[in-house]
Amino acid sequence: MATRPPPPKNLLQRPTPLRPHLTDPPPTKSPRTVPLADQPGKIRVLHANRPALQGAVDKRVMIRLPADHPARNIDPHAIRERVRALLPDSSWISDVWHCPSGVTLATSSTSNAANVLERASQLQTSFGDCRVERQESWATFIVGPIKKSSQRYDGESISLVPITHDILLSELRGAIHQVPIIQCSWTRKSQESHLDEGYVRVGVQAAAPTFSRISYVSLVTQ
Repeated sequence: MATRPPPPKNLLQRPTPLRPHLTDPPPTKSPRTVPLADQPGKIRVLHANRPALQGAVDKRVMIRLPADHPARNIDPHAIRERVRALLPDSSWISDVWHCPSGVTLATSSTSNAANVLERASQLQTSFGDCRVERQESWATFIVGPIKKSSQRYDGESISLVPITHDILLSELRGAIHQVPIIQCSWTRKSQESHLDEGYVRVGVQAAAPTFSRISYVSLVTQ
């Protein structure tokens, strides 16, 4: 007959696992998986987004352009070379890309961003109808949904009139006097022809008095 090993003389002397050191890094969180409703047997991996950098310095300089400005259709590489040619030191500009409000100039340092702003008049002369300013001077809001056409009655018949950027800007400026609206345009998704409604990207000065986002919504949904 097999015999069992004798129990320990003192249960308090039983070895216990050591606690991990407090300075050890926490275990990484594994991605969460969820099944796809339209594809049985397949799953989608959801990764958590990294936290945004705190205290990051914005070194961008913005060239604000109207919606129909020809520079919006120019290759960013050509714009970068043109801007570099207008500056004493081409290394001030590290990259250029298009953005909803115009063109973004990425500078290599905050001091170089200040140097570019000191020559804003030269850039404005070269680009024509534009504004050159720091990124922090703008705050952007998405407003909608808004109907993309309106009815017009001439006394005999009713016709549909598309809502253009100028009409949007005029209506918003007329309704909200305390906020200096600088730019107003349809979002890229809203420009698809099969959509009857869309959303508008509204740019205002960041230094303007605080306003409620509800005021925009009440305006465009009346």
